[in-house]
Amino acid sequence: MIKKIDIKKMTMSAMFAALLCAGAFIQIPTPPVPVSLQTMFAIMAGLMLGPQYGAASAVTYMVLGLAGIPVFTGGGGINYVFRPSFGFIVGFAAGAFIAGLIIERAEKLSMKNILFASFMGLAAVYIIGCAYMYFILNVYMNKDELKGIGYVLMNGLLLFLPGETAKMTLGAVLVRRLKPVVIKA
Repeated sequence: MIKKIDIKKMTMSAMFAALLCAGAFIQIPTPPVPVSLQTMFAIMAGLMLGPQYGAASAVTYMVLGLAGIPVFTGGGGINYVFRPSFGFIVGFAAGAFIAGLIIERAEKLSMKNILFASFMGLAAVYIIGCAYMYFILNVYMNKDELKGIGYVLMNGLLLFLPGETAKMTLGAVLVRRLKPVVIKA
């Protein structure tokens, strides 16, 4: 059976891909590291559009960057796959998919359900991102000293948790207000 294409969601998926591109360059200067808006936009895509269209927006963003368009925080191009941070870009698609799947199966669009879906999607982003970072640092780059799990968790997760918590909360508030209006219209 051929699945019907939802033109509105497809258009919004492209919009979220554009927001992911812009989110790479919108940075909030916070100590010790600046916070970008990419994870918020990726998770919001899943929450607003559902798992398939939400993940499609993140995949579109990734393909644009790998094709050489400088949409990643450090530019673009196929060589970006060898950077320790590339796993987080892959994680955006998984995070959007998981958040979209959870909220799609929720009985109602409550803040509790949106926040739960947001943080589960965020967990997927960081599990994939940190695992990839560990692999690239220790296998591909293989510097003189190996980077342990503690190093990866500190530099790939813990420094970002306060900012991510604030962004997931802001994203949940936006989704709670926008989804009933935008998707139903």
